[in-house]
Amino acid sequence: MYTNAKSVLLIDDDMDDMLLFQEALKRVDKTISLTYNSCCDEAMKLLNTAASLPECIFMDINMPKMTGLECLAVMRKSALLMHIPIVIYTTSRRASDVSSAKNLGASCFFTKPIHFNTLIEILGFILRGIPLKKTDRDMLIEIFAPATNNPSR
Repeated sequence: MYTNAKSVLLIDDDMDDMLLFQEALKRVDKTISLTYNSCCDEAMKLLNTAASLPECIFMDINMPKMTGLECLAVMRKSALLMHIPIVIYTTSRRASDVSSAKNLGASCFFTKPIHFNTLIEILGFILRGIPLKKTDRDMLIEIFAPATNNPSR
């Protein structure tokens, strides 16, 4: 999977994970802009009123109010958002979550890695096409669909 995204939205209620993601993203490519939201409801409001859309969305599953899978289902029904690659980025390793993410239209599913360098590697693979070494034996990554770039508004 390779998106060549210049803008990314991260939806995750864990501030520590957001900070790690932000730092890893800088190491992949300092020119990628990151927008962050801690819940799906607020992210949906932002996306529906934004002047420009992100080129890739990373989303956790386990969040309050609306789960990432529920949010994914809503996004895939939206003509505005259906073309944006959505990557599930979660601690869950449950086969049912992987299957649900695939069936709901996620582009990719990966578990939050234990090692920071593995996160850098995964983001480099997804966003810049840098070959993935899969050095972290605890890592789970599933690619469901080739990335597509969202059409401009």
